[in-house]
Amino acid sequence: MVFCDFFPNASLYPPGESEHFMSPLGALAIETLATALLLFVVFAVADPAHQATVGSAGPVLVGAAVAVLISVFGPLTQAGLNPA
Repeated sequence: MVFCDFFPNASLYPPGESEHFMSPLGALAIETLATALLLFVVFAVADPAHQATVGSAGPVLVGAAVAVLISVFGPLTQAGLNPA
């Protein structure tokens, strides 16, 4: 588990039960939703119409969005998000 991405987190469930919790299609759906939410936040922060509201807090807002998404989706799919 050190160099691979297992879903769901195998250390949270007894041996043999984690495979029945999440299907590959379910993991794909969750990762797609997480990526869409991150993309929404990045586009909202980078929009020139919102620069007066966001100001210089854009990187903090994107970082907070990544932290929240990893906290929510991490136990399910290990949250393979790339904020770069």
